[in-house]
Amino acid sequence: MPGAGDAATRTGPGLANSPSPSLSALASAVGVGSCETSRSAVGEASWTIYDPDPEHLWNRLSRSLLRRMAPDGSEHGLDSLDPLLWPETTFLLEGTSHADAVEVLDEFLAAEGEQAFSNPNRRALLQRDLWAVFDWATARSDTFPEERLSLQERLAHAIDRLALPRQEILSLPDNLQAAVDSGIFPATFQGASGPAFLPPGLTGEDDGWVLLGRDGGPLAMTHTESPPFFGRSVFLVYLRAAGGREDTLTLVERLNERDGRGLAALDVADLQVALVRRAVLIDRDGEMVLSPLVESVQVRHFGPAQHFYQFEMDRATHIDRALALCPTDGEFLLFFSHGVDPFESGFEGEAPIPELCMACHSGSDVAGIQSILSASRFRFELSEGGLPRLSETTPDQEARSVAAWKQGQPSWQRLRALTAPTDG
Repeated sequence: MPGAGDAATRTGPGLANSPSPSLSALASAVGVGSCETSRSAVGEASWTIYDPDPEHLWNRLSRSLLRRMAPDGSEHGLDSLDPLLWPETTFLLEGTSHADAVEVLDEFLAAEGEQAFSNPNRRALLQRDLWAVFDWATARSDTFPEERLSLQERLAHAIDRLALPRQEILSLPDNLQAAVDSGIFPATFQGASGPAFLPPGLTGEDDGWVLLGRDGGPLAMTHTESPPFFGRSVFLVYLRAAGGREDTLTLVERLNERDGRGLAALDVADLQVALVRRAVLIDRDGEMVLSPLVESVQVRHFGPAQHFYQFEMDRATHIDRALALCPTDGEFLLFFSHGVDPFESGFEGEAPIPELCMACHSGSDVAGIQSILSASRFRFELSEGGLPRLSETTPDQEARSVAAWKQGQPSWQRLRALTAPTDG
């Protein structure tokens, strides 16, 4: 989870000049250890995601694929929600990084490393990370074609071997519900200088929140199809008007009746929008399954100014039970970056979450409700053009839309081809 620092004094969106809740108390409540681990620079001895021994095969595999070295010698990636890999990255494709990755993948496959743990949390997390690296390796074919192929072949088989039965995926811990139930985070907006809040309505309780969808595909289409996501996550867009559920549904109808893009006049006082990212995993039948595992939650409150909050899965905590959701205040730009790897050119470290969010969701041409880009489509046109007609949906319906999109992508077809049974 990006953004290092003492949990009692960290600042960030909604956290400035205000003590954050005790993250160790949250961790205790959800049974996962502590979110207070340093998240800006980690060493080899800290890379103990799967086992206390940093030299355990699973730790070494994760380290070989995810650990990035900054010019100042600091190490990153343990805390990152997504692998720190960009379209222009040469890491894992040349030199010792490629040789090391191939070697440990070969060791994992030869030793049937997937049998080291039956714990579904561990298997789910490792499969998730390997799938992300696989998709990155297949995103281009014009550079390092042989090296990409060698990674793809090994990663595909490791992903397949780590697969859980569908029912085990569906039974993974609901870390968002655990975070809400802990009571550590306020349930409602606490003011511009207050702590990050986590609405209970995002866990399935009503509380005025409405999950939005559209005909023709996922509502959050730009997130679905863009790197680093590539359809491995379902992005759920929730909306809540100040008056609760009926007012929210009325607002949805007003959005559907809008004249062109004349949205600025709609009242946004106390409006809230949330983007909940849930992990998709691959089951033992080779099918995509929406898991209960929440990777991140972004909440925006309009009053009318926008206030941004973000929680991310703390993947560096011990994972015997659940995976914690913790507030974060910064991250490396992967989504809608220019594709240049900062570890290989012009390293500047993490950027603040408000700065990253405001790059797309604010500006002279995007204000108020127009900044809900899934609805207004400002800056990000749908491939079929026009504006979406919004309707209430369910997580399963959105997941089916994402899976249908993913199944048409070369990365998924390549993965299935590499793991398809062979005759004889």
